[in-house]
Amino acid sequence: MDLVTDKIKIGQIFLEKRKISEKMKRNIKLTIEYDGTDYFGWQKQPGKRSIQEEIEKVLGIFTQEEVTLYGSGRTDAGVHALGQTANFYTASDVDLGKLQFSANQLLPKDIVIVDAEEMPEAFHARKSAKQKTYRYVVLNRQLPSAFWGRYSYRYFRPLDVEKMRTAAKDIVGEHNFRVFSKEGSSVKTFVRKVEEVKIEKEGDLIYFYFTADGFLYNMVRMLTGTLLDIGVGKKPVTAIKEALLTQNKKLVGKNAPPQGLTLLKVSYYKD
Repeated sequence: MDLVTDKIKIGQIFLEKRKISEKMKRNIKLTIEYDGTDYFGWQKQPGKRSIQEEIEKVLGIFTQEEVTLYGSGRTDAGVHALGQTANFYTASDVDLGKLQFSANQLLPKDIVIVDAEEMPEAFHARKSAKQKTYRYVVLNRQLPSAFWGRYSYRYFRPLDVEKMRTAAKDIVGEHNFRVFSKEGSSVKTFVRKVEEVKIEKEGDLIYFYFTADGFLYNMVRMLTGTLLDIGVGKKPVTAIKEALLTQNKKLVGKNAPPQGLTLLKVSYYKD
């Protein structure tokens, strides 16, 4: 009888542990905006200030746990976001509305959690993402801007927007974008599908919008730099098409500076 009783007790302990394990699977998705000027990018790095670490520290205060935040992707030093997403797992029963409000009181003023919602256990901010949209802003004038200095690249020489729009059509579609990524990248594949590239001009500001199923390291900044070379006449309109066909780095422009780049949106379900 003692053996049977012991087995029952062991079974009860197992069930309790399983319940605790299931409780640990509470999965919270955050939507975050930030000014990346004063950070070494999204990813946590020893001895360097990062967006990820700042948020993890604050979330840990309210959950009383060591929080690991999984971002949709790594934005570089100086790059901004209006719609970065991330998720974390917690055993805490903290109310999400209160968590969002309180976290924003403690976070630096250049980081804001704009939404918090509970997600299914399988959701992952990076692995579940379907599309991302980035915007690059160019201030095309001689004079600096009191406002746009932190959020745009001031480009002095006049740009031919129509030439850049024509060249941008060659970006759309599924291509091997290795030539437009930083050398030494260890990704499994360099193939990405770009859904749309738009170029809009409003006064002295030129907006470049890129939407794709994913982006390689520095891909948007290299594409923008190449488009600028085309717009100023340093490279032919066919430069991007030829670069994709030949993988010749000489056809690629310089990396556009980070401050002009903003992650606008991460989509998880196509409309």
